[in-house]
Amino acid sequence: MPQRPRILVVYKKSAFQLYTERKEPKVRALIARGARHAQVLEKSHTHHNAALETVVAACRATGADVRRIYRAHLRDTTQADLVVTVGGDGTVLDASHRVLHTTVLGVNSNPTRSVGYLTAATAATFGDILEGVLSGTITPLRLLRLAVHINGELLPTPVVNDVLFCHANPAATSRYMLHAARSREEQKSSGLWIAAPAGSTAAVLSAGGTRDAMEARRFQYRVREPYAPPGQVVRLVGGFVPQRGRLSITSHLRDAAVFLDGAHLKHAVGMGDEVTITAHPAVLRLVRPRRD
Repeated sequence: MPQRPRILVVYKKSAFQLYTERKEPKVRALIARGARHAQVLEKSHTHHNAALETVVAACRATGADVRRIYRAHLRDTTQADLVVTVGGDGTVLDASHRVLHTTVLGVNSNPTRSVGYLTAATAATFGDILEGVLSGTITPLRLLRLAVHINGELLPTPVVNDVLFCHANPAATSRYMLHAARSREEQKSSGLWIAAPAGSTAAVLSAGGTRDAMEARRFQYRVREPYAPPGQVVRLVGGFVPQRGRLSITSHLRDAAVFLDGAHLKHAVGMGDEVTITAHPAVLRLVRPRRD
């Protein structure tokens, strides 16, 4: 790290803040009458804002050049030496989509309510961990990410957790040809999960996949609710793809989609389109305790 590092603090807005900014009448009514859920949201909002201020103050105390930005406004991280996220795993993922080589350090702003599997610190522990990162005594993990191509065109988002291929309406049947492990199979299912190692504890595990080491150099796929006609079996239910390998899906739907790292990043896939997934050339440098 340079003597005066440039730290970019990327933060989420709490659900309470978003609801009140949008002036949603039902939420405002719940807040006005002191409904329990509204009180929980407000308490979480207070915790999150306090954590954000603690993180910014700790960054400035190091003498760093500090800039803060709301995650929805994040476009470029190339001018930062360190990206610090304040929120939960969703904020880490949002920031990671804009990062190629910069180290990311996640802070869980409300550990009692926020999932922080990808985070390294809380507001209480952030100062010590930041000092370790800046001094070089704490080194980031190097996480394999996924690159997604549609008809040979690379999508701009490097995927940290997982990809879901399915019908554009996830409740409808997905039809496709799966090419994996030098084999292919025409399938019907609820869709197909493809997970990077960091995402192996998420949806793919619930679908019957395998928890993998965070720094593994392979990725896995798992068919979601496969359908086999009477007297037949689905052969390619799941498995691993080596770092230099690839997995391909040919859509047999005119209205399919791929979802990247959750529900918000969605790309349309049409009849006959080919989705190809490989390891992304740029790993994610993520500060996180080894707790596999």
